[in-house]
Amino acid sequence: FDHVEQQTCVRFKELGVNENSNNDHILITRQPTGCHSFIGHIGRRSQQLNLQDACIRTFGTIVHEIGHALGLWHEQQRADRDQHIRVRNGNIGSYAGQFVKQRTVSLGVPYDVGSVMHYDSYAGSSNGQRTMETLDPLEQSSLGQRTGLSFLDAKIINLAYC
Repeated sequence: FDHVEQQTCVRFKELGVNENSNNDHILITRQPTGCHSFIGHIGRRSQQLNLQDACIRTFGTIVHEIGHALGLWHEQQRADRDQHIRVRNGNIGSYAGQFVKQRTVSLGVPYDVGSVMHYDSYAGSSNGQRTMETLDPLEQSSLGQRTGLSFLDAKIINLAYC
């Protein structure tokens, strides 16, 4: 959460276990059901962000899930993705839903192959082959970075919240 605060205008306030909030808030859980969050505010006061034990071992995975809670979709689901990446549908197994284009709100921010919200080249592969390739081969290694928010990730959050 500190990383997101350092890179954006968004501020988080920790509530105590017995503290009741009448305001919208993120409830962090540690259920053994994976790493997940709803995308953006879902219309109820408490929004779950689940981080099972395996999730908290990778800094970028936590940042990725916070991105979902703040309203960010997976970058590879943007409608303009075909101008930047080639999706290899024949190599995708059970993750197919993570590659379906969505009507995301980009706020004029360009597609970002270096986004913390972008899956890596082999994500969801059913056969060990790439599921995505960048149209510019020099950008291939940027896919799936988990070091933190990219400049453009921070920009879209700031445009949405500041």
